[in-house]
Amino acid sequence: MDVKHLSLTALFLTIAISCSQQKKWNVANSGVANLFAADFASGKIYELNGEWEYHPGRLLDPNAMSQLTTEKKYAHVPQSFNSYENPALQLPEKAVATYRLEIILPPKIATYTL
Repeated sequence: MDVKHLSLTALFLTIAISCSQQKKWNVANSGVANLFAADFASGKIYELNGEWEYHPGRLLDPNAMSQLTTEKKYAHVPQSFNSYENPALQLPEKAVATYRLEIILPPKIATYTL
């Protein structure tokens, strides 16, 4: 193996190891994403993946959501609602649903973007 091929192989292995060591985690649990201790100054992007509150077959405004008395359902985001394993969460390909996520932020934050 010549030096060029050895260098390319080493580069590929370095990239592969670096990518595999990046940890991804779900930020949202039971409809809440607690980012109170997040380091927004670092420029890190926080993916809001995880369990979002989910209301299949209903379009709800914020006022209606606060008055709900039914048991809350949670669905994993991102995932399409016609692919959930739990039949109680599944909807046909063309349907409506409401997702809600409460995000807890630090008391003083300069800017944030969704």
